[in-house]
Amino acid sequence: MFVFEAPIDMLSFISMHKDGWKKHSYAASCGVSDHVLWQMIRDNPNIKTVYLCRDNDEAGQLANKRTSVALFLKGIQHEILVPIHKDWNEDLLYPTKPEESECFSQQLM
Repeated sequence: MFVFEAPIDMLSFISMHKDGWKKHSYAASCGVSDHVLWQMIRDNPNIKTVYLCRDNDEAGQLANKRTSVALFLKGIQHEILVPIHKDWNEDLLYPTKPEESECFSQQLM
């Protein structure tokens, strides 16, 4: 499951990563709260990996760290994916050089 701060970022990410997008679950929390994440996990026990895709700013990255600790304590595999620019919509609107176009991924488990 991929978790975003805003629906526009979720849609931008999907637009940039179209291959196999229907095989995944996506959620936008409309902020940095974890309520949507935990509800999705309760409703979909088949979710094996969570990708935290919050904004590349202080609030987004602090939320990623907080959520990462909670997921780790629950034994849920997860990764943090960080956009190149402030958010995924800016990455879509302002593409960079091909070698920079892939998001930064930090393997956590």
